[in-house]
Amino acid sequence: MESDFKRILIVGMGLMGGSFAKAIRYAVPAIKMDGLDLDYESIETAQALGIIDAGFSQTQEEKYDLIVLATPLGAYPTIINMLIPWMAEGALVTDLGSVKERVHREMVACLPEFVSFLGGHPMCGAERNGFSASRADLFDGKVFFITGGTNCPVQNAYIRLLEAIDVQIVRTSPKEHDTMVAKTSHIPHLTAVLLSTLMESEENFKNYIGDGFRDSTRIAAGDPKVWRDIFLYNAPAILEDLEEFQRKLNRLKNCLQSDNGMEILDTLASGKQFQEGIKE
Repeated sequence: MESDFKRILIVGMGLMGGSFAKAIRYAVPAIKMDGLDLDYESIETAQALGIIDAGFSQTQEEKYDLIVLATPLGAYPTIINMLIPWMAEGALVTDLGSVKERVHREMVACLPEFVSFLGGHPMCGAERNGFSASRADLFDGKVFFITGGTNCPVQNAYIRLLEAIDVQIVRTSPKEHDTMVAKTSHIPHLTAVLLSTLMESEENFKNYIGDGFRDSTRIAAGDPKVWRDIFLYNAPAILEDLEEFQRKLNRLKNCLQSDNGMEILDTLASGKQFQEGIKE
């Protein structure tokens, strides 16, 4: 495949940005692609491996017609303001972030009129962080949400690039996206973190952790800065789901207090039935 983009920039060369860069490089070997990261060792490694052509420099003259944000959400406005001089006329800015509604509002506020924004969120990840954890197949066959956008050439070119790395593109509105991922991603991560903190005062128990605890809390090892921003940016949807979750916890608590085994059994059966329906 030949690229429709003259030069692209991946901002954030950690797990997600590094994996995205690798996937693009392998799908479109001749593409011109640079990287930007505060950890310059990641940039040097990516360049040495041939994943990127160069690290971004404020002294360069080249401009970008595609910029992909793969950083914590809260850093977006600062990054955009810094990169405006290096955005080509008609360029596209997109991202790999886990929240969309607030991001769309911020992009409208800070992007120049000659640049468009298209929200993106791949439903994949890993508990390890950094460029060393990145891999080219991270996105293979995974759902990739696209939010907002219009039927314009630069956005269509980006869709073709995504198709080249073999993702399942799903278009939705920013609000619908945030409502879905609050339940399927954000609340699960929050509960994994809280379960992990139950062990903070039980140092001796770490020697007796079983597979159930490991399976339930594995994702709590995600990057704290990334997840802090996710929780804050999607607070409205998360708070709504937490209210429902709290009601379910209180109901189960009442069952335990009243020795109501039948309702506990019904709850366990419902959970088992749902889990069996999502197994691959």
